[in-house]
Order: sequence, then C-alpha cells, then structure tokens
Amino acid sequence: MEIALVRLLQDLDYNQVSVTLLTAERQGPLLNMLPDQVAVRHCHFTSAFAYAIGVNDFSDCGTIRRSLYRLGRKLLTIASNDKRNLVYDYASSHIDDLPTEHFDAVLDFRGYGSLTTTLGVQLDADFHATWMHDEQMEWLPLAMPYLHGYDKVFCVSESVKHRFVEQASAYADKAEVLYNVLDADDIRRKASQPVPDDFAERPNKLVTLGRLLSQKGIDIAVKAAALLRQRGLDFTWLVLGEGDQRAELETMIHAYGLEHHFILKGRVANPYPYVAATDIYVQPSRYEGYSLALQEARILAKPIVATDIPSSREQITDGHDGILVRPDETALAEGIIRLLNDKSLCATLSSNLQGGRFDYEDQVRRLFTLIDDAKGSTRP
Repeated sequence: MEIALVRLLQDLDYNQVSVTLLTAERQGPLLNMLPDQVAVRHCHFTSAFAYAIGVNDFSDCGTIRRSLYRLGRKLLTIASNDKRNLVYDYASSHIDDLPTEHFDAVLDFRGYGSLTTTLGVQLDADFHATWMHDEQMEWLPLAMPYLHGYDKVFCVSESVKHRFVEQASAYADKAEVLYNVLDADDIRRKASQPVPDDFAERPNKLVTLGRLLSQKGIDIAVKAAALLRQRGLDFTWLVLGEGDQRAELETMIHAYGLEHHFILKGRVANPYPYVAATDIYVQPSRYEGYSLALQEARILAKPIVATDIPSSREQITDGHDGILVRPDETALAEGIIRLLNDKSLCATLSSNLQGGRFDYEDQVRRLFTLIDDAKGSTRP
C-alpha cells in the first residue's frame, strides 16, 4: 500500500496539483521517497494513550503501561459497533492540529480500517474517497462507521470489489475499481542496472518479492524449496522484502538445510535487476488485493508461477502468460519444476507478455475526472 501511494504521488503533475500528506505516524521508512513538492503533516496527539491506540503502536510504552493501553484499546473495541468506532473516535478527538482548510479532495489511500479513515471524513472537501487494498477484510468493521462519509470506495481489483460488495452491500453503489499505477518505463530502466552480486551467474534462479508475512505465503515457498532439494535440484531462491515472520522463516530454512538455496535478502532499494536476472518469478501468496510484485514481473516479461487466487486470475491467464497453481508447497514445487524443464514454455510465456501495457496510466486521469465532477469544473 505504501509503495503504491508513493508511486501515485510520483506520477502527479505538480504544476496542476498541490498535495498534503497527513499521517498519524511519527516516522516512516518511505518518507524520503516522497516528491519534494508533497507537504507532509504529522498529527499532534495531546494524549500518549490516544496515539498508542489510534495507530496501534505501543513501542514507546513500558511493560505496565503497554499492558494497560492494550487493555484500554480492547475494551473500547468491544464497546464499538457499526455506528461508532470508539478507539478511533477517542484517538481523533485528541489530535489538536487537523487541517481546517478546504480541499478539492481527501483521499484515504491507506484504508485498511485505519485511523486515517476516521480522519478523512472530518476534513472539509468536495470529494472524499477511501481505498480497499485487500481481499481479506476482517478489519472492515473498523471502517464501517465512516463509509457513509465517502463518495467513492476504490477497490484495487475486481476481486477486491466483489469481496467488498459481499461484506458491505449497503455501500455497493460507492464501490469502483481503480488500479494502482506503476511507471513501467522506470521499472525497466531500473531493471537494466547490474545485479550487485553473483546471483545472475547461478543456475536455476528464482525470485519472490514480498513482505515476510503469512499473507505472502513465504512459508509455503520454503516448503516448496525443500521439495525441490529432495528432487536433487540445485537452485537459488531469493526473497526480497522484510517483515515480522523473519525469525520463524529463518528457523524453517535452517530446519530444512536450505541456507545456501533459500535466501531472505531483506529490503532492497532496487529489486528489479534481480527480477530481470531470474529464470522464474514465483508469487506464493495466500491472498492479495492486486499484487504489484506480480504486475512488475509481468512488466519485465518473466516466466511466472503464481498461486491460483482471485486477484492472480485478473493478471495471469494460466498457460498463456504464466501458470497458476494451488496455494500449497507441492503444487508450487511442481509448477517451478515444470517451467525449469520446459524452456520452450518459458519462452512462450515471456513472449506473450512482451509489449503489454501493465501500468494503468489512465487511472490517475480517472481519479481527477471524478474529483472534477464533484467540483463541477473541468481540469485542463
């Protein structure tokens, strides 16, 4: 979500727009990637408790205070309903510097039923929109009390829209698919840079981009890698990304003896040379909204093995421009072996991706059209 936001902001024409990024967090690793023209405003909380429960961040608390704050958040959550989210209502009431000026549009790009969804409806604007980034919507009740205040609920794929309409039918008329934008030319340019290590020289190269979280199925990938080793296959599988599951995954990798074959590379500033150099791009996700990593692999015309989940079916036609497999280690390993053993199929899959348009450049224009319609004006 954060990367998609950064790319959207980088795609804007700042001769035509001015942007204020309002964030409840005090810091973030991607702030230095924002265009210089973006004005960043951090919310000031008058209560440490309000900040902690609002952003679900208890890192500054001692052990006793952390326990008390978590208990307080839980009690407020239990007392909430689809009309009131007492956690966010309390947190937002203790922000003393919310913008008071009028905006053409307020875009809660973060979504995920976060505090920003609450803040968005409190700001004065002609047009309000919030985003749905994920098929799994267990967090949706957190956002329900505020959806009435939004003109549009943007879903990043058809599968996300379908899921949202199932879960929140009262707001079905507000739901609209708006794909995240990518700069395909920039991705290709970055991919042309040299690989900074010997990965390109290794046999049977596999790459996965994704956070180390259960959603991304990296544990499935580790088990699939163990099956590849049982078959006697020599390979190097890089996972580029970071997350809370690292320790658990490192334990699995060690248990299977995969230290030299399955490598958690961590967060890499420019992952695209690795994707360009790989023999196969592998996406083992359990669920997605609309995988940007899969989109990037398509832009680079790589042979792809992806789990057969609804959002993947929007990007991949099985056997035409990638192959789709069940989200389990056996099917994933079999799909990888199939492509490694069939160079002709790999060439066909890559060829069918050549020349395609995967960056959705028109989506920004669609967004501005909706904003202009709300304002009753026409942007040049």
